[in-house]
Amino acid sequence: MNLLSFLSKEKKKIPAPPPLPSWSEAVSVMYNKQLNCFGDELVDVLYTPDKTKRFVLLKSDKGYFRFVYEELHPFTEEEWMYVSRGKNPVPAIWEPPAGWQGSSLFGTLEDTWKELKLSPEYKQYFKAADDRCGNCLQIWEEYIMSENYSAKRVPLEAVIGGIEMASDSYTVFLDLETMEHVSVADELMTGIADTETAEMIDANPGRFLRLPTQGEIHEYSIMENFVYSLEDGEAKQSLASAIQGRGAFRRFKDTLVQYGLRECWFDFRAAAYRELAIRWCRDHDLLYTENGVAHIEIQILCSSFSVCKVKDYSGVNLNSAFCFIGKTDEENSLVCLTEDVPGNTIEREDGWRAFRVSGVLDFSLIGILSRLSAILAEAGIGIFAVSTYNTDYILTKEKDFDKALDALTEAGIVIL
Repeated sequence: MNLLSFLSKEKKKIPAPPPLPSWSEAVSVMYNKQLNCFGDELVDVLYTPDKTKRFVLLKSDKGYFRFVYEELHPFTEEEWMYVSRGKNPVPAIWEPPAGWQGSSLFGTLEDTWKELKLSPEYKQYFKAADDRCGNCLQIWEEYIMSENYSAKRVPLEAVIGGIEMASDSYTVFLDLETMEHVSVADELMTGIADTETAEMIDANPGRFLRLPTQGEIHEYSIMENFVYSLEDGEAKQSLASAIQGRGAFRRFKDTLVQYGLRECWFDFRAAAYRELAIRWCRDHDLLYTENGVAHIEIQILCSSFSVCKVKDYSGVNLNSAFCFIGKTDEENSLVCLTEDVPGNTIEREDGWRAFRVSGVLDFSLIGILSRLSAILAEAGIGIFAVSTYNTDYILTKEKDFDKALDALTEAGIVIL
């Protein structure tokens, strides 16, 4: 056998590449693919209707959020021959377009989503497609109700206690498993090399959260605000002078005693620490309890709902974002989006609006639904309540919805 015949024979053994996938086939295969290539935790993905562009929202092990914009680029025939012969069945690649600079790091997913909304790519490709409701925090709402998000409830007193422990010599962390404080000494300030504790914290980034430092607490600003809150008079003037220059903290304390304002100051500072603790919880996506009572945050759902009695569930749209089914020996009931009311409905009542309790509620928590219903009952507002595995939903008639939100806000319920 001559060399030419040998090479021809060997060439025939090389498998021919499969047909180049069409654009629609590439989109179909690549939709929701290659999401495991990110080193950070995947929070959510937002696609354009044609599935060719997406925003990926990610959370790092340090708790920071960012987003990545990617476009789908199918391979050319030459590229496809190369990757297919390497037994790579992927017909395209997701990658950020040339010139895309990437996003900043954000402390909360809410801030991340707001910034994403301002990006040119979102305005050009996603805005019309994502107008499912007027709530600009749609992804945030979906995320915190998903299995990816497990909102812990921390005692607010534990956070405040850590704030009170703050000093230049120690950094204080909250252990989310035990709800106890862990302090790490500053070696330069104390001469103590607290290596073992520091390594334990680094090895468990999701367990230990740093509490506000002395610099973040701004004790001097709290003193200033206290002075400004006093009525005009001798005490206010004396305290305003006391906090000027070196030795301000010592003179401030002495002046408080002189005018009998020591207890007033303690109450004012306690209120400031409480507000700081609440902000810290929100910045870390933590729900909290106060004096053993669960703090409640609610989220408004922008859609209109209908309460129905149906012949059977054959016409129910189970792919809808919201669908609550209740079957007994007497009836088949359904709560769904008004646009999804099935054709075999026997009776229906339209005109309902809804909100839900934020986060995933532990089964040990009691009194949340009863507290909300009591507030609304006192305001003369009737409700329709639905409980799911994760949380509670409350519906009111559309004409009463704004009044309901006002009553809840007055009672200290936070509306996200």
